[in-house]
Amino acid sequence: MGSTIRDVALKAQVSPATVSRVLNGNSYVKEETRKKVQEVMQELQYIPSIAGRKTAGGGSRKLGMIVPDICNPFFSEVFYASSLAAEEHGYQLLLYHSNESITSESLAIQNLLSDQVEGLLITPVADDNEVNVPLLHLVQEKGIPIVFIDREMKTITCDGIFIDNVRGSYEATALLLNQGHRRIATIAGPVNTIPGRERLEGFTKAMTDYGCEIPEGYIQYGDFKSKSSYQSTNHLLDLPVPPTAIFTCNNLATVGCLKALLSRSKEIPKDISVVGFDEVDLLDTLGFHITVVARATSEMGRVAIQQVVSRIANPAESVIHQRIVLQPHLKCCGSERFGVK
Repeated sequence: MGSTIRDVALKAQVSPATVSRVLNGNSYVKEETRKKVQEVMQELQYIPSIAGRKTAGGGSRKLGMIVPDICNPFFSEVFYASSLAAEEHGYQLLLYHSNESITSESLAIQNLLSDQVEGLLITPVADDNEVNVPLLHLVQEKGIPIVFIDREMKTITCDGIFIDNVRGSYEATALLLNQGHRRIATIAGPVNTIPGRERLEGFTKAMTDYGCEIPEGYIQYGDFKSKSSYQSTNHLLDLPVPPTAIFTCNNLATVGCLKALLSRSKEIPKDISVVGFDEVDLLDTLGFHITVVARATSEMGRVAIQQVVSRIANPAESVIHQRIVLQPHLKCCGSERFGVK
């Protein structure tokens, strides 16, 4: 038998009414108390009953979305497209930000369940995260469909929408190689995520296929954030034999790389070439025309909503889950060129 509100209240040393206020998002609960109750809910794996989530009065129908970094333009665009698509189907889309934290992700899942969502769209923090597997299995047992966006978890079977990361990074690296570059470095993402591993795989495969060795230090591991990319770029520039080109694993890594290059008065592509994964519209506005691996971000959001709404409407129609993989394309802007005077 699962934990009850009374169990949570007893362990958190508050009243059941206070637990209910936390579940309902009541603003009159002190932040310290709210945090304590949420921690106990996580510890006890307490999940509110959602039997009444489809209200008899036809109240607001809700879907939930959890993203790892709302500051990343990619996830902002996915959420925007998803929210518009959700509205078209009569749903409100609730957004939670895990900040690449497994603990925050767990609390977000529990909060969305207390919000009585009918479906969950999630970009998990890591694909080897065993902490939240029981929680997500419980979500599925309660009849709530899950759709993965961009990343997935090894032990959860559900629908998902992804990008061909290997192909995108392979083509980006091949573009640099075909320009004459041989000293190519990469700022990779975390290898406990599908995008991190697959983009590194595409890079190394292209280098191998073209008969190029990857010197020690030319693979820098980051966290999909601009700060770590800034540090990695400076490290690459300080190598005895620095690279002539850098392939960055995502849009924020591109931003951090450019910031480091500017601080060192490096011109692109005169002094060094840069190709990134994912677009950053603001860079074009500021006059930085960077070649990137582009993808249909809005389509990913729309497709994810179609998948979850279809599962809600036809829960027993099929047990075969859809794993849709979209193809990226290169958007060439000249930053890949080699030997520019």
